[in-house]
Amino acid sequence: MIELFKREPEKSEGVLRVEKEVIALLKAELAAWRETSTASRMLESQKTIDNLERRVAKLTESLGLTEAELKRVAQMKNIDLGVASIYRNVQGLSADEAGAEQKKEMLKNIFESNMALRAQLSSLS
Repeated sequence: MIELFKREPEKSEGVLRVEKEVIALLKAELAAWRETSTASRMLESQKTIDNLERRVAKLTESLGLTEAELKRVAQMKNIDLGVASIYRNVQGLSADEAGAEQKKEMLKNIFESNMALRAQLSSLS
């Protein structure tokens, strides 16, 4: 449009006024077109995709940490889940320690007594 106005040899006041109005109208129309254009929607979609990709990356990282923790817990499953084994590491019992068997039995008795007490308390409720 600007090129058409440049080709006009007569630059009267009316032509200049029409040129300014046409340019202003074109600017307004182009701005409206940009807001509703496919390009704008594509840019918004790209932002959404970027956000979702960041979320997926965070979830993948979290999943990796969770899997590592599950593997660690699964490795712990090979311990003896008997009564005394729960307290063995906490109390520092080792199989070659003097009196280890007595300590193990005492801890077993404490554990079983605790469980019986809990059962009695539950039955009272």
